[in-house]
Amino acid sequence: MGQKRGRAGQEPQWAAMHRAQFVDWRPTAATAAAVSADGTAVAVARESGRIEVWNTDSWALLSASSGSRDSSISCLAWPNTASDTSGPPLIAVGTDDGSTRLFAPERGAPGLQYVRSMPRVEGRVLAAAWHPVSTNLLVTGTSAGALHVWDAGTGQEMQRIIAGERDTCVWALVVLPDGTIVSGDSSGNVIFWDARFGTRLCSFAHDADVLAIVAAPGGNAVFASGVDPRICLYQRQSGSEAASTWQLMEGKRPHTHDVRMLAVVGRHEAEAVLLSGGNDARLQRTSVPNFQREHSQLLTSCPEPPLLASAWCSGTAASPACGRILALHHSRLDVWASGAAAHPQDQPDQAGTVEGMSLDLASLPQHLAAIFCSSTRPHPHTAAISPDGTLLAWADSSEGLSLASICLGSDDCAGSLVRRGDSSGDGGLVIVELAQPGQVAHTFTEGAAQSARFPLTESNHGVVTAAAFAPGGDLLAVASAPAAVQLYDVTHGLPAVTVQHSCPSLPPQMGLLGGIGSLAFHPDPKVCRVLVSTSQGLCHIDFEGPAAPTDAKTSRRHGGKLGANAQVQQAAGRNFRLLPLAGDCCLACAFLSPRDVLLVEREWSGIAAAFPPPVYRHRYGT
Repeated sequence: MGQKRGRAGQEPQWAAMHRAQFVDWRPTAATAAAVSADGTAVAVARESGRIEVWNTDSWALLSASSGSRDSSISCLAWPNTASDTSGPPLIAVGTDDGSTRLFAPERGAPGLQYVRSMPRVEGRVLAAAWHPVSTNLLVTGTSAGALHVWDAGTGQEMQRIIAGERDTCVWALVVLPDGTIVSGDSSGNVIFWDARFGTRLCSFAHDADVLAIVAAPGGNAVFASGVDPRICLYQRQSGSEAASTWQLMEGKRPHTHDVRMLAVVGRHEAEAVLLSGGNDARLQRTSVPNFQREHSQLLTSCPEPPLLASAWCSGTAASPACGRILALHHSRLDVWASGAAAHPQDQPDQAGTVEGMSLDLASLPQHLAAIFCSSTRPHPHTAAISPDGTLLAWADSSEGLSLASICLGSDDCAGSLVRRGDSSGDGGLVIVELAQPGQVAHTFTEGAAQSARFPLTESNHGVVTAAAFAPGGDLLAVASAPAAVQLYDVTHGLPAVTVQHSCPSLPPQMGLLGGIGSLAFHPDPKVCRVLVSTSQGLCHIDFEGPAAPTDAKTSRRHGGKLGANAQVQQAAGRNFRLLPLAGDCCLACAFLSPRDVLLVEREWSGIAAAFPPPVYRHRYGT
């Protein structure tokens, strides 16, 4: 239970916080990554088939596409489709039959155009890497322990290198600007090769399979990791021109499970960032030039979160009022009824009311329905619940819109399909009337028109992470990276000036609690309050209240840095108050009613316990 500051002369207002920990959340492994040609974005693939695109400036999530069942992605490529006199970029695809096929993307057109195939080799092609400068030099690795150097222009094999025994799998490859080839295999070896003569320059041993290798800009540093989750830095010795003078400089373990993906973002080594991910589902970033001096940082503490929506159902004589929670995760939709609490305002004596005290439940949470989508269709990418909590809607990329109703007030609540629709071919907007299933109530034929363009402040990176309309529809709150909130007047498309603080600056500690994931307006149109949530904490903003004070002493004491789980001491009801969640991950936070707040959270230790055990576990002292 939390307290909100009342107006002058008023009693404090209490809100019951429903902390829900029953939502299913199973993040999947990060399997591959690809960096855009200009370095402004990086794409990350997951075992569920989901592809995430991250902004490399603010490290905010730009977009995410849903996957489908059995659609695990093992590799990503982000070709540079800009015009080039040398022709379109080529994509090399290795197959299980031992052949390597080349394809070319066409700018502005879907799909790939077949170019040519390389001669078939023994074993399966498991890895491929292009020379960063020479567009015709291609290297592939196989399950037969061999490396093959190809001339992509002619399709001829230039060199064959034996990397190990016939049963050795070459999992990872990278080619440096000077032509040095670096391979990682199932024996745990990281080997540096001279591509001209096929000779081994030097080798290093890991404790298990090496699954990922990446080079820093300039080719003077190489990172490698795999089943042994230690990320090792190999660096060319300074002041030496010999290509064989490589040395192991550092090894760190930011991940608890197998590392399956490494990527370097940045064109210059001084500003490059190493991105890593694996079976523990979390993405870590580490400064390349400061790899030996700085710790890794999480991109987000809530990887691959479920899509959540909520509604408030007014009570009846048989059932009390409570919230409805819709959770979409992969191909499953769950509908829950939150528990109903006994509010302090309903009690004649509120003298003993203390913030944080537990409230008696008038009803327990209840699982109302579970809907499993077809395994032959892509996972739904969006879902919504009606304001009264009785109707569900979800959509995927194959069959468009689907609707379902939820029976309320009975012991055997279940979901029943009302209608499965289809998206309009021209991309228009259609309203479906549910009173007569299948009947189109209205079709918008004039198309969408831009009514206003809202300018962002100079204090953010221009990446919008969340937005919400006020209950009256006249105000729009926009959150942008890293931790800024702007309030706009929808009618005029300008920053709002009708409230005392139209563009507040969040406390500096807010950015340390993760990027802003959601905004929720108070349902009372007479007040202008917003609940800001990140993956690790909450912040309450009253736009009509006093400005956030600057805690200079705290900033100086911690040198401008606070831990992610630091308990910020602030008075109850204080505007811009921070509520860190120590050890828990905030999946969503929203108002259910003027007196009820929903907080959906999960403890990360419980999520991590459900992961398959790592193949290799480091023993202390070894």
